[in-house]
Amino acid sequence: MSDKLRSTLDLPTAGRRLLEIEQASNRFFIHVLSEKLVLIASKLSMTPNMVSLLGMFSGIFSGICYYIFMESVRGPSPFLYTDYIWVFLAFGLMIFWHICDGADGQLARLTGKTSKSGKIIDGLCDYACFAAVYFGIALPDLFNNQHWIFWLGLAAGACHAIQAASYELQREEYAYWAYGRGDLPLGHTPQGGKNHLFSGLNILYELLQSLAAGRTKQFQVDLQNYIENHPEHGRETVAKYYRDAFPSLIHIWSFLSGNTRTLLIFLFTFAQHPLGYFYFEIAVMMPYSFFMLYCLHKKQKAFMRSLP
Repeated sequence: MSDKLRSTLDLPTAGRRLLEIEQASNRFFIHVLSEKLVLIASKLSMTPNMVSLLGMFSGIFSGICYYIFMESVRGPSPFLYTDYIWVFLAFGLMIFWHICDGADGQLARLTGKTSKSGKIIDGLCDYACFAAVYFGIALPDLFNNQHWIFWLGLAAGACHAIQAASYELQREEYAYWAYGRGDLPLGHTPQGGKNHLFSGLNILYELLQSLAAGRTKQFQVDLQNYIENHPEHGRETVAKYYRDAFPSLIHIWSFLSGNTRTLLIFLFTFAQHPLGYFYFEIAVMMPYSFFMLYCLHKKQKAFMRSLP
């Protein structure tokens, strides 16, 4: 590990995530271990995409462990307390996915390998991870001819995708307006080129974000107009006010994060009622997402009024 890369780990604006919008579980546990993984990955010359794929396979094996546990519960053989090892192993593998998910982006920023395609691969690995877990907890009942569970899981997955896109959009908005990181969310159109697959996936991802954006697009226009009308200090003013105004809202929004889902899936499955998670996703988390969009709309209007 070079001294340059090691020292960069101590620079919040270079490689670390923005601590003021991070959950406590990330700040004090997940990302602490992610930094260790970044050092190991760098020594092994691993790329950010390799770390993303490592996390994806961890999530897939988690789904397999959940499936084995549910088979032991639903199957003809007597259920043994030793079978609980599978649900704990599944939970541990999901924790490792979170660690990889925190490490891949950080490694990309530290090594200057950030890219749209890398972001798409990261997102696909995340969705593949949760898809495997969803199948793992639902398949035993599907095999018992309860085919309606497929549609229940599909509905929960669709809600999950919209909520995750909405939450990630607000994090990207914060990084862009508060610190100038990355591209303007919802405002970047991929250029034509050889890799039409990644361009198409990026368009689909931004369409999904648009569905969960509320009036964010208009808010972006309002901020850009403010900056253009105040060329001397507009960008700095927006950044300062944004850092003061939005972290608290993003913290409340983090109920829709992957951390919450990982814990809920574990708890519902441990209680031998994994389908309860699907109902919770649809009946509780989706209305909460709509409520957060309402709060965001009010916050955005108040923010524009607060600018000098």
